[in-house]
Amino acid sequence: GGKFTNVTHKSSNNSEVYVLIIGESTTRNHMQLYGYNRKTTPKLNSIKNNLLVFNNVITPHTHTIKSLEKVLTLANSRKPEKKFDGSIIQLFNKAGFNTYWISNQTPLGINETATTVLSKSCTERYFLNTTVDEKSYDEKVLKQLDLVLSKKSEKKLIVIHLLGTHGNYINRYPSTYSTFNGKPETNFKHDKAFATINAYDNAVLYNDFIVTEIIKKVKNRNSKSFALYFSDHGEDVYNTMDMACHTESKGSKPMYDIPFILWQSEIYKKENIDLVFNVNRPWSTEDLIFTLSDLAQIKFNQFDASRSLINSKFEQKERLIFNNKTYNETFKIQ
Repeated sequence: GGKFTNVTHKSSNNSEVYVLIIGESTTRNHMQLYGYNRKTTPKLNSIKNNLLVFNNVITPHTHTIKSLEKVLTLANSRKPEKKFDGSIIQLFNKAGFNTYWISNQTPLGINETATTVLSKSCTERYFLNTTVDEKSYDEKVLKQLDLVLSKKSEKKLIVIHLLGTHGNYINRYPSTYSTFNGKPETNFKHDKAFATINAYDNAVLYNDFIVTEIIKKVKNRNSKSFALYFSDHGEDVYNTMDMACHTESKGSKPMYDIPFILWQSEIYKKENIDLVFNVNRPWSTEDLIFTLSDLAQIKFNQFDASRSLINSKFEQKERLIFNNKTYNETFKIQ
């Protein structure tokens, strides 16, 4: 169950429901919520007064598996070997939570990779994507979420792994979401670029519906709860190059720039947990385990307050990306 020692959880009398929504291939640069010029996130925008929208969060990698091996464990770019020392799931298990993994990603193909292994520690796992036809819409997770939310356990951590805006973009949303079909803004002015950006933006629009529905369902439980949404990595969709992809070797800024959005229930907010919410802090999701434990009020010996995005002892660190270069020097950020 991981090498965590002295795990304590400051529990309340309320039932506690914490939901971690892992998106896929979604760059914040195509989200209206982050200033994109198309209305791709109308639903999140409509509740944005109830959201904390962090605008300076990056991923350590531009690929799912490499990214999640750090994001969901004690590993980071300086200490990658720590991925074997313990995961978020094992930490919450030790803190007395029931843990649930709901995935719309195929378990095959990522056979025995970090994510399947990580999910194995969960109390219950549901892999809902068994399709061969490439179309498995994320709304599948909603019914399963209802079932998990109605289970008796008092303390739940629910991880929801979406297909998000993963290529082939056109397969990510039902035809009712084919909203964008004009000429998008891009420096690459050809039909393939236009069609691809339109499909991606439609996928972001559908993802907006899914994430908002998940928040709604958690809200309706009236528990001490939060929902945290982020993407495993971003995507470059004719932003800086004449193609749509995510790749480490050509790693561009939109591939590292991800959404990181927190919703908290009223009961949760009333608990006055001693946290600092500064949405401008520069941070990498490789330190997620410390932020998540702060949110859930879990303490353990290996806890490092300086790495938690929401701790008063947070310290800004150089964020490492591909080949241990820093994000700031790679993209010339002052």
